[in-house]
Order: sequence, then structure tokens, then C-alpha cells
Amino acid sequence: MLIWLIWYWRNLSIFDISFTWPHNTRQQIWKKTKATFDFLNKAQEKLKNEVLISWNKPSPTFVKLNVDGSPKGQPGEAVAGGIIPDDTGEWIVGFIHKIGTTFSPNAELWALFQGLKLG
Repeated sequence: MLIWLIWYWRNLSIFDISFTWPHNTRQQIWKKTKATFDFLNKAQEKLKNEVLISWNKPSPTFVKLNVDGSPKGQPGEAVAGGIIPDDTGEWIVGFIHKIGTTFSPNAELWALFQGLKLG
């Protein structure tokens, strides 16, 4: 932070004729450094919130369609796949296909479309 502020103030002194060097340099550096650390700590706290996601089995007379589609890159070579498990989680039918070059939303929708055609 110290080096960046010195660089920033130096550039301002060269390119902004209205700039004046701060009189309380140490306090300015401390204030900016503290603000940066406070921001980073808040960002880490937000990352610590975990959400557990799990598969819930359907009612005995129903099945579920689980699909996913994903490219390698945006856009990129994409694949899509899906499975229909029964109420115990056992595999009934599934698919996997290479789609070609596309974006994530297209790959997801393609997987959903192909999965719906299974039923």
C-alpha cells in the first residue's frame, strides 16, 4: 500500500497541477491500509458462508431428471449429460453428448432439452 500511494501521489503531482502533497502522509497511509485490510476481512467472511447442497429423492411414484452442461471456456467445447434416477437413487436411464462450441447457458439448456426427450 505504501509504495502504491507514493507512486499515485507522485503521478498526481506530475499530471494534476492542482494536486498538493498531503501534510499527514503517515495518517493517510495508515487510513488506506486499514481500509484495505477491513475490506479483505469482510470479503473472507463472505466466502466462509457455506451452503450444503444435496440430492433429495423423489416420492416413490416419481423420478427426477438431473442434467448438467458445461463448456471448457466461454465459448468453448461443451458437453452435456443427464440421468434419471428412481426414488432410491438407482440409475434408470442417462445420456452424455458432446455438443460442440457454445456458452454455458446454451450447454445447460441443451442438456435439459435432451433430458426431457428421455421421458
